[in-house]
Amino acid sequence: MLLPLGSDSIAKQDEIYNVQKQVIREMAEKESCIIVGRCADYIFRDHRNVLNIYIYAPVDARYKNCVEVLKMKPEEATKMIYKVDKARTVYHKRYAKYALGDPDSKQIMIDSSMLGVRGTAEILAEIVQKRFGL
Repeated sequence: MLLPLGSDSIAKQDEIYNVQKQVIREMAEKESCIIVGRCADYIFRDHRNVLNIYIYAPVDARYKNCVEVLKMKPEEATKMIYKVDKARTVYHKRYAKYALGDPDSKQIMIDSSMLGVRGTAEILAEIVQKRFGL
């Protein structure tokens, strides 16, 4: 599964980004929500009631996940990691004007390979509960 980031013309990408941005803002105005990616940290850069989290993992951990969990062939895993990383980097730099993992745009950055998916989710759930008084 490849993400379609950066695969269309620049004009089409801009159009898609602008529609996404509008939908994301409308959703957030109506109710609390979680936005994964889509430059949401940039879209809500002037809002105070947000929590910007960056979840990452070293390449070797992502490779292992692709091969063992997603059952990809090793060469496919390597190509996909490279292609997705490049597309995300280009996309975020184009629309947010700063690097994807820029710590100045995040309140929390966590390496998911340390605790695994479940452990990372548990830590983040606790942070969200404390941050928003849930």
